[in-house]
Amino acid sequence: MDQDIFSGLSPIQKEIVMCTEGPVLVLAGAGSGKTRVLTHRIAHLVQNLRVPGYNILAITFTNKATNEMVERLEKMLGPDNSVWVYTFHKFCSIILRKHAEKIGFKAGFSIYDDDDSKKLFKRIFKNQGIDYLTEDEVRNEISNAKQKGLTAERYTASIDGINNPEKADLFRKYQEGLLQANAMDYDDLLVNAFELLNNNPDIAEYYKNKFKYIHVDEFQDTNKIQNDITKLIAEKWKNLFVVGDDDQCIYKWRGAEIENILCFDQVYKEAKTFKLQENYRSTPNIITSANNLIKNNSERHEKELVAQRNSGVRVEYLNSFNDLQEAQQITSIIYSLKYNNNYQNSDFAILVREAIAGNAIENRIREAGISYRVLGGYKFYERKEILDVLAYLRLVSNPEDNAAFLRVVNYPKRGMGGAAVDFISGISTEKGISLFEAACIAADLDEVKFRAKAQTIEFVELMRKLISKKNTAIECIIRYILELTCFKEELEKGQTKEEAETRYENILFFEKQAKQFQLKNKDSSLDAFIESVTLAPETKEIESEGCITISTVHAVKGLEFPVVFVAACEEGVFPSQQSINKEEVEEERRVMYVAITRAKDRLYVSNANRRFRYGKDEFHYPSRFISEMKADGSRQAFSEFGGRKFEEERISFSDREDDYGYNGSVEKANECVNAIKQIIHAPSVYNESIEDYKTGKRIKHSRYGEGVIILITGEEDDKVATVEFPDLGIKKFVIKNTPMTLL
Repeated sequence: MDQDIFSGLSPIQKEIVMCTEGPVLVLAGAGSGKTRVLTHRIAHLVQNLRVPGYNILAITFTNKATNEMVERLEKMLGPDNSVWVYTFHKFCSIILRKHAEKIGFKAGFSIYDDDDSKKLFKRIFKNQGIDYLTEDEVRNEISNAKQKGLTAERYTASIDGINNPEKADLFRKYQEGLLQANAMDYDDLLVNAFELLNNNPDIAEYYKNKFKYIHVDEFQDTNKIQNDITKLIAEKWKNLFVVGDDDQCIYKWRGAEIENILCFDQVYKEAKTFKLQENYRSTPNIITSANNLIKNNSERHEKELVAQRNSGVRVEYLNSFNDLQEAQQITSIIYSLKYNNNYQNSDFAILVREAIAGNAIENRIREAGISYRVLGGYKFYERKEILDVLAYLRLVSNPEDNAAFLRVVNYPKRGMGGAAVDFISGISTEKGISLFEAACIAADLDEVKFRAKAQTIEFVELMRKLISKKNTAIECIIRYILELTCFKEELEKGQTKEEAETRYENILFFEKQAKQFQLKNKDSSLDAFIESVTLAPETKEIESEGCITISTVHAVKGLEFPVVFVAACEEGVFPSQQSINKEEVEEERRVMYVAITRAKDRLYVSNANRRFRYGKDEFHYPSRFISEMKADGSRQAFSEFGGRKFEEERISFSDREDDYGYNGSVEKANECVNAIKQIIHAPSVYNESIEDYKTGKRIKHSRYGEGVIILITGEEDDKVATVEFPDLGIKKFVIKNTPMTLL
């Protein structure tokens, strides 16, 4: 037995790795080394138990997790280990492409993203003349149905379908539109894969036999259809190894069912359950706050993280008068930690529950000249110029892709406007064929019947030339598209030179990515490249090093940072105003738990008494989560700004009924929030000129002792010094009113 497989594992990790037979549930807390356990278990199966790699399946939720696992396995087993490591959607796509004809599709089917799906719905609504339902409402209803494993037929027969016959009809028409375009949306990949396996016993038997050992990461995030697929393919060998943390289930809003992990040992009576509770990421003070918070949830397995690091600094709680002061406090602390503790921009993350809550902070960070990136904004593959080139590639790969056709038929402009497209669309509807096929027919019509005949002939010939290049190198196809369509010239219209150049550079970067894809992947076909791009929804903007991260909590799940600020922690914001019942509040508490466990060294949790949201300046109580997570290893950090001291008493929210519909009680002694205390007018006792106070200078304050100036803002008599005190942290003073002297 190769003992190197077990080197570096803790006793509990080794025990889990060696438990290979039967169903296994691993409850892996944040930062507990679950990926290490997963990869070492697979390596143990291959190297020590001689299980062929192709008999092992590992399913993840993100491309990032997939790539990380693949890299680790390659280091342990070599690059040709043949283990199947894929996301749920990619795994289902592989099966579907191999057996597409069984469900009425062709192997080269397109995968529709949200934008494609919206456009198809828009066409359906227009054709049906519907104005009493919204497209988003119906799209969400259909997506929710698919996540529960419902096809259009089963939805029609369900209570929801019977009560909403219009939606059921739109569901059917939407699926017909997808089939006509030889396309599936993200949800279809899962539903169609399950239908394929469930309705074709021979195909199902093949995959049941093939995968003797099945691993599922982030099991708490599985929805019903994903769980059904997992159960089906694990039916024969029952060697199902699932890893997850019910305390980190934060995707209920997109179908995740926490019951899958909570009830695993009830579904699989013989299951063995292990708890990975050692946290290797965060300091004990951060972990104490996390434990104190999450123990307030009842919908969970009983467990408690145990920090493996030294104690570190205390958790800081920051209270501000309003969101502008909160932004200033956070910016000042970042300056201080960079100046005094040698942190880099990339070490910082500012996390918020909703993107709008980060606006004031982003604005202040930008004003301070600090480089930053926002996660959850436009991703690289969502840029218009990339989507345009990608649409051409999609139409080359699958000429029946109607969404791709509509995107490129008149881009760059070639005189095929709305009337021409409507004419072609009419032929498509009448004959039940794709838009490109309809365009080919229109190109042969008399000019009297179809005025855009010349332009249509030009477009059809262009696409036929491109389609003939399908099997050449992808970067060559992209270059060919740019040359034949005058793409660069189109980019320059209505743009500044700099904007046009930036967008063209993005396309060149995309071309470079295509080349790298073909060098790195065994399947380097155009179809495989398009799928890799389409199934990479979490791929972010081209990331720049040396940037602070400003992000929603959901966008950083799985990431970690030395310093984390969790901002806007107020009732109605975090927890969200939409969280009314107990289950919803528990989900919000899990989101907060995920936020604070991203922190490695330092954690700051802040709230503002007043916040500008949706055009209104609103008062907010501090989040109940702040009082829940407070412990001996934490402290209240008061802010002092220009002589004003803002101190807020903590509130118990168990019984009070407030403006947001929360049940809660405020302790009688703390009936309301003491938001602003008396302005402190401190006499000036120094003789130096205000101009002598500069960043980096040491000062002595009559009350707080010695500190270092880390930032000077304002002009003349209104100059404000931000000072870092070794034991007290950050404080701000209007220089002319403050009892301090230079050292």
